[in-house]
Amino acid sequence: MCGMSNLIEKLTQEDLNTIERLIAMPTIILNYDEVLFINSNAQEMLGYDLEELNKMGLENILDQEQKSLFLENMDNTFKGEYYNEKHELCLKTKNDAFIWVDFKGKVVSYNAKKYILAHLLDITDKKKVQFHFSKILKLREAMLEVTQSIIRTEKIDTIYELILKNALKSIKHAKLGSIMLEDKGKLKIISQIGFEDDSIKDFQIPITESFLYKATSGKFDRIAKIDDLMELGDYYHISTSKGERGFIKSTITAPIYIKNNFFGVVNIDAIEKNSFDEDDIKAMEFIRNNVEIAISNHLLYKEKIYLSRYDSLTSLYNRGYFEELFENLREKAARYKEKFNIVIFDLNDLKRINDNFGHLAGDIMIQKFAKDCTNIIRRSDILARYGGDEFIGLFFNSSKDKLIKRFDQYLKSLEKDPVIIKEIPIRISFSYGIATFDEDGVLLDDLVKVADERMYKFKTIYKMKPHEY
Repeated sequence: MCGMSNLIEKLTQEDLNTIERLIAMPTIILNYDEVLFINSNAQEMLGYDLEELNKMGLENILDQEQKSLFLENMDNTFKGEYYNEKHELCLKTKNDAFIWVDFKGKVVSYNAKKYILAHLLDITDKKKVQFHFSKILKLREAMLEVTQSIIRTEKIDTIYELILKNALKSIKHAKLGSIMLEDKGKLKIISQIGFEDDSIKDFQIPITESFLYKATSGKFDRIAKIDDLMELGDYYHISTSKGERGFIKSTITAPIYIKNNFFGVVNIDAIEKNSFDEDDIKAMEFIRNNVEIAISNHLLYKEKIYLSRYDSLTSLYNRGYFEELFENLREKAARYKEKFNIVIFDLNDLKRINDNFGHLAGDIMIQKFAKDCTNIIRRSDILARYGGDEFIGLFFNSSKDKLIKRFDQYLKSLEKDPVIIKEIPIRISFSYGIATFDEDGVLLDDLVKVADERMYKFKTIYKMKPHEY
């Protein structure tokens, strides 16, 4: 009965009884229509007896993706009629667990009907190891692509999208993904994949309503795998990018920390319960790390850009960036024959304040001027710290006379608004000079020279007759 032969072996009831008594390996005999026989070891493995298998149909305990492959392999076995057909199957047991088996069969006959006699070898542990390494390898490859992208581009939105895209590729049952950042006690979505745009656009929720908050009791101290969101209250209704409507029923959610401060969360969601396993938690650790790296790099990039453009004391534009802006505006103004005014400001007697009250007092005066002056200029105007106690501005759509009136009023307001340092009121004032583009020059150096000369004339007069201003 067990020998290799090109002839189809004919089985009798006595043969079936012998298989039950002598063969320890789980064994099953079946064809397209029925399960003829299952020994006790196979029943123990699957949890079903012969009657239950025939009632539900063997195809219903197969993994959904394997049904067509199983039927194809049965066809090949029946056509070949020899003992060398072997393939791997994933079977669902009676207690809803999944096991992998080597299905090795040969064609036999019973009562003139053809069947496949198959031995089932449990290879679940081997498959788990294979899947584990396969998932880790796939994830590493995906995250390597993300890492290279982080190095190549400063576009944070592109990086977020790539991270989520690769996360969904790497985690088998993942259907949707999102990254949400904290903002004033709320989590705001800044990137997503899988959701319908209109349904998720501008989405935000209080932090206390997030999956992670509920799963960690507000601690945000770990990655949380939530197998059934009903345990947290309810399923979450969603519309997908493919036009489907359904519910998020399980999720993996991870906290994002930047410089040890809670920054937001990254979520990977599924529309079925119990969709994720321990390997997926490890995958989420990779994903979370890449999100944190991307955000940290982006913040460093923004800081670098900020420092290259702004003065650290006043938060106004610095000289270098002002000169860059001027060149762009100069070309535009020359092309369209536009005019604008350039103004040089110089704080009066700042050296005296530094000598008597210290440089910290001088810094306070510089900051006050910058803040107050910013409040009196239009949005379209540009103000920069030019160096030390000198400031420079570009003013559009305003004549010299109107600017003079505005700055003289500002001088009067400063007289009435002293800064108290060491219980002493200190008043700050400034001198200014105005030059007009195209009338007084077209190059920055020429305009600054004219404005500087007029500023020093103003300073001389102001020191002699400050009350007139």
